[in-house]
Order: sequence, then structure tokens, then C-alpha cells
Amino acid sequence: MSSLEKFTVPRSRFSCVMTWATYSRTRSGKSWKRTPDAVRSEEFTPAEYQLYIRSVPFFNAWGKGAYCRAHSNDTCIGHIPVTVVTVAPGRQTKTVTRFTFDVPEEA
Repeated sequence: MSSLEKFTVPRSRFSCVMTWATYSRTRSGKSWKRTPDAVRSEEFTPAEYQLYIRSVPFFNAWGKGAYCRAHSNDTCIGHIPVTVVTVAPGRQTKTVTRFTFDVPEEA
């Protein structure tokens, strides 16, 4: 069992913005384009972020060159996953999801 399957959010009061960038293959098919084909952002709740991170091991088991990996870094709420890279089966598209966090100041 992966440690991500048991992931819990270290703090319950924070805002999270998730940005998806989708990349396709270069014309030669040997690497990924430098600029994304599409970018979108959305605000997430702590519970939605936790569910997203817990689903990473499921998507890593698709096979045919597909994978899903989380990369952690230090943030204002702790050392947690901040980037998830997902490559579709057949390796035709890659999605890079980045999380940014902000903790509201206590009054």
C-alpha cells in the first residue's frame, strides 16, 4: 500500500488552487512540447485536495506506458505533494497538476 493512499491534510484551514497544464508530444514523438496545449485553474477545498492525492496510486496502475506520480515539497502547511504528473496510456498526453496553498491569517 502506498503512503499516498493514507495521505491526510496536515491543516484544515487553507486555500488551495489547482492548475492543470496539458501537454502533447512533439512532431517527432520523442519528447513533450515545452508549452502546454491547455491550462486551467480551480480552487479546491482541503477535502478535495486530500481525495485527489489519495487517488494517485490508482491511476499509476493503468499500464501501457501510463503513470501518475506525485512530487512533494515544503509549503506553508507542511511537506506535502505539490505536483502530480500523469501520462495517459499510449503516452500521447501528459498532464501536470500544480497545487499552490495559502493559509489565512488568524484574526
